[in-house]
Amino acid sequence: MPDRDPPIEEPDEFSELAKQLGDALDSDEPAGGGGGSGGSEPPEPPVGESGTPPEAPAGGSGSTPKPPDLASEQSYAQAGAPAGGGSPPLTARMREKRYYGGCARVVLLLILLVLVSVISCLTFFGDDGDGDLVGGGGGGVSPSASPSASSEASASPEPTENPLQTGEDVLDAINFALGVVWQSNPMAGFFFHDAIGDLLDSISGRTPTYTNPVIDLRYHVDTRYGFDQDGVNEAYNDSIFECGVTAHGRTTVCASDVQPMPAGEVLVFAMLFVEDVPQDSSDHSFIFSAVFDSDGDPANDWQFFPPYDFDLFQGADRWYQLIWDHNAQVWSLDVSQVDTSRSVGSYTGSAARVVVQGDTIVFFIPANEFELELPPYRLTSFGHDGAYSESDRGADVSGVDPTEPLQVPTSDVQTTSP
Repeated sequence: MPDRDPPIEEPDEFSELAKQLGDALDSDEPAGGGGGSGGSEPPEPPVGESGTPPEAPAGGSGSTPKPPDLASEQSYAQAGAPAGGGSPPLTARMREKRYYGGCARVVLLLILLVLVSVISCLTFFGDDGDGDLVGGGGGGVSPSASPSASSEASASPEPTENPLQTGEDVLDAINFALGVVWQSNPMAGFFFHDAIGDLLDSISGRTPTYTNPVIDLRYHVDTRYGFDQDGVNEAYNDSIFECGVTAHGRTTVCASDVQPMPAGEVLVFAMLFVEDVPQDSSDHSFIFSAVFDSDGDPANDWQFFPPYDFDLFQGADRWYQLIWDHNAQVWSLDVSQVDTSRSVGSYTGSAARVVVQGDTIVFFIPANEFELELPPYRLTSFGHDGAYSESDRGADVSGVDPTEPLQVPTSDVQTTSP
């Protein structure tokens, strides 16, 4: 008999794994391979480099006859399938096909695993994209929250309540929401960072003489909520923000002629300072203000009087001033309107509320108190000795300085409904 060609070398461990995976998943294996004893394949004969099994010489002619056409697995199965219904022996081409098929499947499996991992990471760390602003439930943990509280919250999540309807925790909710947004997106449209240590005097170039960090604004927020009548009654008219009451660590201040908060949009402006705002200081008075261009008419916008070129209210015609008088030991809210002669008079019948809690002051002002839908604004703080003495006063504003144009508020309206 002529010498047989040497067997093909078996692949390495990875190749063998790929081959086994290919053999297990390959759908091209001929059906009916369960014949013989227990469906096992008969031993494979040696295979030559040409991919055809060697055959015995015919009739003693001393030559090897040409094998049948083995260009396909089907022709080989027809030509070389053993009797008894067992699976036909594998050619080198079939083995090669299964080997590379197995490799392809392993590669595809690895790619699939990588894609699943990437999607999982994006889902866990990414923004949920729901556009919620304050109290929108963005995924984060409050810096003040304890590990046990975080574990309990993750183990049994509760439905998120609107922050304006959670009573004593409303400002904590706003603080928390701001912290989450700042960590994930410092350019969020309603949230604005303010440089620390940028206090100023009402005269440019003069160094402020009162530099207590309780007036140093570190960031501010503006947003707006849409309320139905039940919503405003619960949040403002029925004791969550009770005018003149100090409770739960917060004080709510209203104008002396305060009106009920009407249904509709409420503008919300929050100021957050480097340190807690004192609610009963005995040695300094404070003025925290939100000022606006209420009507878009420049004729009644306030102009500074020299030398006070850093007048905090310039360019604004409506002033909401939260005032702490340390001599009288009382908070008050003054609302003023500038007329076309640039005289300052009172704006009567405001329904605004201002809340002081910790390092935060929040103005809640009904949108119907403005002629403009989006009244430009500036937020300011001012501390002094009670006499506005040059030797003991200092201020801060949203933005760089009070000569900047007023800021246009966000147009996004948050609903109080779940």
